[in-house]
Amino acid sequence: MDQKMNNLRCKPGDLAVVIDAKYKRNLGIIVKVIEIDDRTGPVRYALETPVWLAESQKAMTWVVNGTRHSSNRGPIPDVQLQPIRGTPKEQNLQRKAITQRHCGTFLLREGLSRMTLDQQKGFFKSLEEGGFLPAV
Repeated sequence: MDQKMNNLRCKPGDLAVVIDAKYKRNLGIIVKVIEIDDRTGPVRYALETPVWLAESQKAMTWVVNGTRHSSNRGPIPDVQLQPIRGTPKEQNLQRKAITQRHCGTFLLREGLSRMTLDQQKGFFKSLEEGGFLPAV
């Protein structure tokens, strides 16, 4: 497990997009990665699966033993998340874009170009439900 922990995509404090989920309604949800999940809640993944405790403004859905769980906070496997951050070169572009344009349109378009159509739909639905309507 230690080697797996060194190869995680996310880290505590990251914002991330749910890019893979059993339930399509979870796709595109923006979450904040809190910490490694302690596996004490009702939703648990296999011990060999690296899992984060994450929270979002939109409720996420899990089904365990036929029981539906819905919460703004819960476990998400690392492989189902895409962190919203870039390489050092992309981070420099982000700083320049923010400094020069004073907006995130450039960054949003860059991120959208890396998503599948289902991921984009889920992302925009999440933004709309959160009261954000981007112009891209």
